[in-house]
Amino acid sequence: MCGICGILGQPSEIMTKSMTQAMERRGHDGEGFYLDSFISVGVRRLQITGPLENDQPIWNEDHTICIVFNGEIYNFRELRINLESNGHVFRSSSDTEVILHLYEDLGEDCVQYLKGMFAFAIWDGEKLFLARDRMGIKPLFYASVNDNQQLIFASEIKALLAHPDVSHARHEPSWHELSVFGYVLSESDTLIENIKQVRPGSEITATLHDGSIRIEECIYAQKCPDQETGIIRQETSIGSSVDRFENALRESCQRIMNQDDRPKGLYLSGGIDSSLISVLCHEESSIPIHTFTLGDSLENDDVRYARQVATAIGSIHHEIIVCKDECEREYPTFLQACETAPSEGTFDMHGDFCFFLLSKYVSKHVKVAICGEGADELTGGYWMHKWPLGYVDSLRERLGRMGKKDVTMIEKELEQWFAQPEDVDRYRQGVFDLLLGTGLSNYHLWAVDRASMWHGLEVRVPYLYDPVVEVARSLPMEHKATRHTSKIVSRKLANKIFEPYGLLHIIDREKKAMPNAIEHLKLDQLDIYRESSLLAQTRQG
Repeated sequence: MCGICGILGQPSEIMTKSMTQAMERRGHDGEGFYLDSFISVGVRRLQITGPLENDQPIWNEDHTICIVFNGEIYNFRELRINLESNGHVFRSSSDTEVILHLYEDLGEDCVQYLKGMFAFAIWDGEKLFLARDRMGIKPLFYASVNDNQQLIFASEIKALLAHPDVSHARHEPSWHELSVFGYVLSESDTLIENIKQVRPGSEITATLHDGSIRIEECIYAQKCPDQETGIIRQETSIGSSVDRFENALRESCQRIMNQDDRPKGLYLSGGIDSSLISVLCHEESSIPIHTFTLGDSLENDDVRYARQVATAIGSIHHEIIVCKDECEREYPTFLQACETAPSEGTFDMHGDFCFFLLSKYVSKHVKVAICGEGADELTGGYWMHKWPLGYVDSLRERLGRMGKKDVTMIEKELEQWFAQPEDVDRYRQGVFDLLLGTGLSNYHLWAVDRASMWHGLEVRVPYLYDPVVEVARSLPMEHKATRHTSKIVSRKLANKIFEPYGLLHIIDREKKAMPNAIEHLKLDQLDIYRESSLLAQTRQG
């Protein structure tokens, strides 16, 4: 895992080092730089696989193409074998170099063959190529400045803000979306006017022409695959759905656990999703597993259920009990790390704070951890999957509280997702698509990346391994969520997997969000800290 950054057009070693320093927490194990007449790049490295001699930037054989990379490619070994058979010579054991040689052979189509989480930049002497994984697990931001004479990119917003020419003005439409949805609905915009995201599943090519930079974007992966890529929702029995989902999830856990031989940590709440991957990771690998649970007392529900799972699989279990004083002490730091602003909306941001607190303790024991993000979005685990009409009503209610001049664009966006007249089946599909889009990349995955990387920790997400996502998206709606039941395929799989471990009672446990872990600490009192560093750095446009 890393933090990457760079400047195309008017390179600067000093500024690139300042941007890299702003992301120091993303990589404690090393840094690297490159500078020529057209570009400067920097990287902070968190060493997971390979020796430090593999430090980035990494070059191809004839030193004409270089890459800086943040992420993990889970199928890199198979790709490497094919590349070596085509005559490529490798100088490292890293997955980063695999991407580089794949780009030599396939150009921009290389992303089609990568399974994992990634954000990277490749410079080939003529163009800068930026790419991001399909689900948006790893972040990548950019800004065009100085009359389009410079393109600046980085893994975090704070690195871009370290550049003096990047405007701090607020992007008001994004703030309006934040007020209604609780996150920025746009895939490309951010809360800051001049800072954009490389969209999930997309790539950007930037080239120099007469002193200015031309930017071209290509979407290589569709968020709704049945519309564009030929993947259709299959008519199948629930038993077949469970088998397909299990096979994909087992493969994911096996790959993620065996990507390297380091001990792994696992965020364990004692709910269905985290318990499922705990059992499967235990079954698919011999690598030691540490499990971690956060609570405000030893009798907290999450703590009690997680303890039962940990005992059943024989993990090295850690129970972290936090107090109000620690929460008050850590909350301002959380706001600085998360690069967004608290807002009411679809989710409770205090759950992200719990993840941040837990990450601090996980990082003291392991460098690689696993969490269950994406499971609810794929299999319908939220209340809004069961009652989509009520969810849309709540969005419209929040929209109604805003000034009339602020709501026009959001009204159009809501109408695109949830057209009148109301239809429960159509709205339920809309909720799936909405939450699997920026609800995931701009909220949950955003929070996971910032919380973990702030503490120098890599977090892997087995539910978002490409084959798992493809299977889940292809399942009939009635195998995922109905008015009466949520995450149906997950419950059926858990019934099969949990029985030998005596954990069937977990299936019927009432779903509670992560803030339940510290439900007695009155987190609403932390609202006094809402003026985060990001808010302080932005101004009205």
